[in-house]
Amino acid sequence: MDIQKDTSADDKEKQDAHVLPRVIFIRATMYGLLYPLLPFAMLKDDPIAQVRQYIKLYNIDTQDSMKMRVAWNKPFSDVLSDQLYFVCAWNSVAEASPRTLQAAGMTFVIASCGPHHKRWLTTRPMLRNGELVAWCEAIDMHATPFEPVITLSEANMIRLAPALQLPERRVA
Repeated sequence: MDIQKDTSADDKEKQDAHVLPRVIFIRATMYGLLYPLLPFAMLKDDPIAQVRQYIKLYNIDTQDSMKMRVAWNKPFSDVLSDQLYFVCAWNSVAEASPRTLQAAGMTFVIASCGPHHKRWLTTRPMLRNGELVAWCEAIDMHATPFEPVITLSEANMIRLAPALQLPERRVA
């Protein structure tokens, strides 16, 4: 009997073993967030692909903020509580000093590269000036040179749904 060993799994393990842990510095420079703490996770699979699939499968109205919040949170369904982190957007804190704004951020270590040799720093949806927004930054664990700073800013913000339209208050 001729037994051939599948070496593809072994080769993948050897390749992954050569990926060193990566240290990144995360900054959040947004103004106008309803809450300055941005909850995020370091996901192993591309959350944007998962969200698009969910929207298509359930025929989600992308103009509906509540449904888009549910859709964006789907990739977080397998995230354990100890895998959820927070970074503070000090620019959204009125009392924050200029010195704090300049130095604020957090150091984060990514120990393994995941099945796609990438990790996705993905925030939960947040309200900014009544608009539902989030961030999703792919981190290529094999990139050379490796970019160690990730800034969550208006430039890379994802607008999930338009500003919420609140009903006008009537005064009697």
